[in-house]
Amino acid sequence: MRAPPPAPVVVENVNFDSITLMRWTVDNEPHSWPLKKVGPILWDGYARFDNVSNGGLWLSANADGKTYWGQAYDSLNRLPYQTKMDRPGSDIQIQTKLDGIYRVRFNAQTRAFRIEAASTDATETMPADTPEQIRTWTDTRGRTVEAKLISVKEASVLLENASGAILEVPLNALSPDDQAYAKERRAP
Repeated sequence: MRAPPPAPVVVENVNFDSITLMRWTVDNEPHSWPLKKVGPILWDGYARFDNVSNGGLWLSANADGKTYWGQAYDSLNRLPYQTKMDRPGSDIQIQTKLDGIYRVRFNAQTRAFRIEAASTDATETMPADTPEQIRTWTDTRGRTVEAKLISVKEASVLLENASGAILEVPLNALSPDDQAYAKERRAP
């Protein structure tokens, strides 16, 4: 007697034009932060929260609302927060205080989701609305690093190199051109 053929493996579509972190406040006010595709299935981005301790978060793809991920059985009550998202899934309920800039990472294939504080300094500012690209930063001694700008503080900048390491560099240690570049991107 022959065994029945194995069931076909269903492969989830992981090719999306965009993925956005979404948030509704308790007053039904929407907020969104686009993530940047950093690999075939990896997405990365930053979100600013101002004294938030409730509401819900989810990820949405392709701006049509038909593809989305959430996690109904786990609450964002700790940082860093990691979970495996459900598709479709209910909102992740926020049950901890979020105040500052947070890094968001998502693997569209494994559905691994992570959110963590980008820095312990809540006074830092987001870069301009346009996503920052990796560029060459030069210090006053002529040393260089390939990194993208994450935020600008009063006396320093946060940079992220290609491997994901976060570097805090004193603003006055950068070349005059790079100081000007960073100051232009500081939020008013």
